[in-house]
Amino acid sequence: MNIELGTWIVKNPVYFNLSLVFFPSITASSIEVLDSGDDYEVINIGWQNKFYWTVITTKILFKNEKYNCKIIIDRTPLISKEKEELEFLNLIAHHLRTPLNQIKWILESIDKNKLDDPSLIDNALFIIDKTIFLAESILIANKLETKKLELNVQKNDIEKLIRSSLTLLEYSINEKKLKVQIEIDENAREFYFDKNLLFFIIFPLLENAVDYNKEGGEIFVEIKKMEERPYILIKIKDTGIGINEKELNKIFAKYFRGEKAKELKPTGFGLGMYLAYNLLLLHKGKIEIKSKENEGTEITLELPAYKEIYDYNLINGDKS
Repeated sequence: MNIELGTWIVKNPVYFNLSLVFFPSITASSIEVLDSGDDYEVINIGWQNKFYWTVITTKILFKNEKYNCKIIIDRTPLISKEKEELEFLNLIAHHLRTPLNQIKWILESIDKNKLDDPSLIDNALFIIDKTIFLAESILIANKLETKKLELNVQKNDIEKLIRSSLTLLEYSINEKKLKVQIEIDENAREFYFDKNLLFFIIFPLLENAVDYNKEGGEIFVEIKKMEERPYILIKIKDTGIGINEKELNKIFAKYFRGEKAKELKPTGFGLGMYLAYNLLLLHKGKIEIKSKENEGTEITLELPAYKEIYDYNLINGDKS
């Protein structure tokens, strides 16, 4: 084109696209460096929710001479479609939550003593609570995708959160005749975490331990302070169907569900483990899963014991 590139193109609407490619720091609304080296760079560029590009700057060899080269990948149609899907899911979740809460209030107001079978109310409330949980999970997953989720860290009682989760699962626990054992060290009972978001970590793990357990099986919950690191350890162990090694590698993927899990519970969405993993990262914690088919599953969580860890990112044993 015989154009001598300069910052003048930033102000020229005719060459605006060129300005995004060559001077993103001046024109782009958002820039994310994906990778870089001595003679290459890969960045994502966004501009006012209108353009989403990946720009690769590199060198090419032509007739024994090296030339600067920029490759532009237009991600705008893909991002726009993803945003539409997220907005649609948000709309569904919001519309589900309101009527379900209203139905729950009505059922809780009914006098069970006047019913021939009071367990019908408990069953209905259990189904409604799980559906509300699903709607909330969709909303949180969407906030994670759009990076609009923030922690509200305060000192909370972990035992209350565990027991409130088990209360919601009480109908299934009784139906499967499961034995639940909880051991909590006194110095690990209260620590700093986001109570609302940690519920969406703990509840799906306990729900899996219930749903995929054997009739008359056991669930063991242990909470203690780690000796070598300033973290709280939460262990959830069950005697359920377990997970094979191949599926274990995919367990945190969004919407993933194992074959045996689908057989036992066809209605699952595969959001629980995805949320648990990503919300733990947000809490500066980590999760580890050990499992064998037909022998049960053991899940270990590590969460910061002190509020300062959220500020200073003391991960991997750094106690400074």
